[in-house]
Amino acid sequence: MVLSSLSSCQFRAAVIAAMLAIAPPAFAQSETSDVGPSLEEWRKTTGIFRIGAVTRGDSLSAARVNELVLYLQRELSMPVDLFEARDATAMVDAIASGEIDYAVMSGLAFATAQKLCGCVQAIASPTNAVGETHIETVLLAPPNMADGVLIAGPAEDFATGLVPAQALKSGTSFSLSTRPSIINADSLDDLFSVAAGDLRRPVFAWHYTRNAGSAVADGSSPKPDALAGAILGVAPDHTIIWQSDTYRIGPHAIHESVPSEIGALLATALSAMRRAAPLAFDSVSPGLSGDFVRATSADYENYQIFLGAD
Repeated sequence: MVLSSLSSCQFRAAVIAAMLAIAPPAFAQSETSDVGPSLEEWRKTTGIFRIGAVTRGDSLSAARVNELVLYLQRELSMPVDLFEARDATAMVDAIASGEIDYAVMSGLAFATAQKLCGCVQAIASPTNAVGETHIETVLLAPPNMADGVLIAGPAEDFATGLVPAQALKSGTSFSLSTRPSIINADSLDDLFSVAAGDLRRPVFAWHYTRNAGSAVADGSSPKPDALAGAILGVAPDHTIIWQSDTYRIGPHAIHESVPSEIGALLATALSAMRRAAPLAFDSVSPGLSGDFVRATSADYENYQIFLGAD
């Protein structure tokens, strides 16, 4: 395993890379404005409804996302085209410029687009199987820690890399009596290996949660559907000694030019997608199997701290 110290240059470079977070499957309600062209005018002008996703590997391949394309095409009664973004930066540029109408986004990517143009609207985000809507970074520590060296995930990983780095930059002590320092693992697999093999080393992990502090406040432990639960499974003596703010799971979002009628159709179609079109449902976020709840742009404001000052 190779570990590397986090430099300020790496931290800045990691912000864009970290946009490639889990992206969600469906909508619940529309946040679109009633002001704009009529539905018929928009249909004539647009012709094709353009959706975007960062396609990568088997987990979010173009072939899988095409199930969503086919479903929306049927539900909207208009052609739907897929824009395959090479990375999160390309996705942000596409929706900010109006090249696409709708995007499957991470929370950080959405916040970046909102800061860039103020022209995107979050519609809804998914939950896991028990209805949790947020992610939270936690520091897991054994009873007798070796020292103040904390092991984080890759610098570009949002939950285990960027969140700890930002907290350290802000002066967080992580509940330690000595000055902490962070070393980054090359991968999440390496991070897990440290937790399993060096039981005296504190490690950062993440879990799903409903709201701020719920995992600690109600005395429950993170569930095994996320990294924190998996680590506690192999290192049961570790406990949560620090937790971050909570961050909403990334939304599906639309460009402000999309009329409210289309937003309403999307809300109806996508909130029913898990039952009406399970292949389409699984195509965009196979790791999240819960229902979908309304999200607004305000839900992603706390991501702005990772984007720096204007």
